[in-house]
Amino acid sequence: MSATRAPQTSPVPAAAPPALEAVSAEVASWTAPAEAELHRWLVFLGTPFVLGAVFFALSIGTSWHWLIALSLAFGPVLFLLNTVYLCISSDTNGDPVSIATVEQLEVTPPRAVAA
Repeated sequence: MSATRAPQTSPVPAAAPPALEAVSAEVASWTAPAEAELHRWLVFLGTPFVLGAVFFALSIGTSWHWLIALSLAFGPVLFLLNTVYLCISSDTNGDPVSIATVEQLEVTPPRAVAA
């Protein structure tokens, strides 16, 4: 019964959310080179997993046993080829992007503006 003896609390008034500054389209569309490289690896290596899984499920779910060949071709084989391509084309040992280039774009996260 201690809940009935607890002091009454009043709800805190909700404050309006702070306004955000507008960001130019050039700055908003710019992505860091490391982020772009990560996205490229995820797309190239995620696609064979999805395609292999789809054709494998179709080969088991239907009586078309020839789909297992497509599952093998679009699964592990495409994954291997994409891995080799990404390893060859990756520029991890290249010069990093200079700070001056990043500062030139004036990339700043959106911040709240007091209304």
